[in-house]
Amino acid sequence: MEERSAFEEFETKSNLIQRRSLLPVWIKIFTWLFLIGGAVATGILICGSFITNTSLSIYGIQANHPYTLTGFLICILLIYKGIVAYGLWFE
Repeated sequence: MEERSAFEEFETKSNLIQRRSLLPVWIKIFTWLFLIGGAVATGILICGSFITNTSLSIYGIQANHPYTLTGFLICILLIYKGIVAYGLWFE
């Protein structure tokens, strides 16, 4: 006898939009904020030599230039948050 899983409907690829619609609105908003933040942090690291004065801050860590140790750490944290948000949004 074949047993049916209660989660079988979520395992099909046709229900991709239904999974995303299950997220609450506040998670959708923060997901997009972190996606944008990760993209901006990537842009800051790419254009960091052209930027003369930038104020970066997260979790109480502050930096004035992206190519210092703390600035690099802040950018890596923002990029990591963007990758996690991408994984949540696109599974």
